[in-house]
Amino acid sequence: MNTTWAFHYPDDDFFRYFHFTADTLYWSNDNITYTEHSLISFAGSAMTIGDLAGADMGCPVGQVGNYDFDIANDTLSFDLVSDPCIARGEVIDEGYGVQAPSGIGQSFGAVGITVFPNPSDNGIFHLRIPAASAVYNSLRLVSMDGRVIAQQNLRGSAPVDQDVLLEAPAAGTYLLTLSGADQTRTAKLVVRTP
Repeated sequence: MNTTWAFHYPDDDFFRYFHFTADTLYWSNDNITYTEHSLISFAGSAMTIGDLAGADMGCPVGQVGNYDFDIANDTLSFDLVSDPCIARGEVIDEGYGVQAPSGIGQSFGAVGITVFPNPSDNGIFHLRIPAASAVYNSLRLVSMDGRVIAQQNLRGSAPVDQDVLLEAPAAGTYLLTLSGADQTRTAKLVVRTP
């Protein structure tokens, strides 16, 4: 599946972001930092789910839920088949998901700097540098053949929360470099074919 959804309660109140992979459900409150929550499997339009130890739904490990799901336009909905965990059933069966851009981004390592979504479908990335990070003055985006694609000045103080825009981007891999007085950080970014 490998998709991200903004999940809502029936009254339209936002619950969490859900990111489904082929075998794991991750969730997030901010669409950036994701926590592994449940093991899942798919067979056609059916999903089986079992929470991992420490998951905050409160479902005992080993209690497995079964759901049918449907994706119509950009909305994901589930129908309860069976689930001994009532709390999980209430969220999954009664709520719905709206397709969201993936917040799972490229990290610059232990410094907490992130760029997302990665990959990007339109050449627009969002850069977050936390307040506790070192100071970076500029960024530069370079193609794999060494061409400078974009350069931007940064505020010169943290936190930073800004977009990185590529004009008429070509699909491919790029290197984003942040430069400061005493250090440089680099991460890989990917633009998919629109």
